[in-house]
Amino acid sequence: MRVSLLSLLLAAAGLTSLAGCRQEQPDLGDLLSQQLAEVQQGDRWEIDLRGGPVDDALLARMKGHAGIEKVTIEHSVLTDRGLQILADLPDLQQLVLRGEAIDDDGLGILCKASGLLVLNLPNTTVTNAGFDQLLQFENLRFLRLGSAALTDDCLLRVTQLPKLRFLHLIHAPLTDEGLQHLHQFSQLESLYLDGSRTSNEGILELLEHQPRLHLHLDQQHADRDPNKHDHGTDQ
Repeated sequence: MRVSLLSLLLAAAGLTSLAGCRQEQPDLGDLLSQQLAEVQQGDRWEIDLRGGPVDDALLARMKGHAGIEKVTIEHSVLTDRGLQILADLPDLQQLVLRGEAIDDDGLGILCKASGLLVLNLPNTTVTNAGFDQLLQFENLRFLRLGSAALTDDCLLRVTQLPKLRFLHLIHAPLTDEGLQHLHQFSQLESLYLDGSRTSNEGILELLEHQPRLHLHLDQQHADRDPNKHDHGTDQ
């Protein structure tokens, strides 16, 4: 792997902010062509598309392209066809996809990218049944997923991901009962929960079982987080 797990956490979650004045965005077609050329030359391993909508036609230029290990798309308007192009990238390890919501079927397509280590999908309508598709990712290290359709049972499914270290769930109405599934999931290093329905008592109980867990609730450190630190501009 090219980067440390901490680097994966920060970069894949999109926690680093863009500093300075707003600059005019380049044409995404030209930007993609330039980045693909750099990948072809071995000078680049990431495709980073920000500043406008990314559709199937634009992404078609990447079809089957070797050497792309990370893709970041800020404003996706992809259909299943575009998602399939991403899933078919032979070297893809990290995917950050923001924009139109991904449903269970869309997630199923992305799950064909068996080499993923990092999956960041902050806007989905994924249900527990769709979440089950993630269990085929034997090497997944980082998962960031937003869905109001998930329930406590998704946390039981999380414990079946053998190499997961970092978990961030957004808008999932999780409760203290769900947190109990994580009490013995000792491999988990970092847990972020935004918009959950957990209580202080449930959080304290989790930390009793997982005293070294780095825990964020609604973008704030838990009071007893042993790894509490100043994120500065990283939030």
